[in-house]
Amino acid sequence: MIRYILVLLVMLPIMAFSEDILWGPINMQKWKDTPCVSGRLATEQDIKEGKAVFYISGDRSELKPIKISLPACAIHHDEQSKKSTPVILIQAEETPKVKAIGFRFLSGGNGVCTLAELEILKSPDERFK
Repeated sequence: MIRYILVLLVMLPIMAFSEDILWGPINMQKWKDTPCVSGRLATEQDIKEGKAVFYISGDRSELKPIKISLPACAIHHDEQSKKSTPVILIQAEETPKVKAIGFRFLSGGNGVCTLAELEILKSPDERFK
């Protein structure tokens, strides 16, 4: 038991460090270099590499990528909180029921929303500062 606790204590900082590398803050001077999945469906490996936020398993025959040039700057309009937040889009997939978008927050972390919740921009604007 103690051996497992020690392994966990050793691994926690490594896992947190890995999470920071994958989902840390976006350098806006290099936002176009943000890892992403463009023109295809995401894989589990893409998530591990920080290129995608979600993976839809099972029968993928009815799934398709959404034609959006990625990475892309956008404003996420959260329907519940009514907040508008600048984000970088890294993934766009369509199912028969929803158009799902994976994104990165500028300060770090990630999220998923529907295409309808986004205002897609051609480039960063004053809201990205």
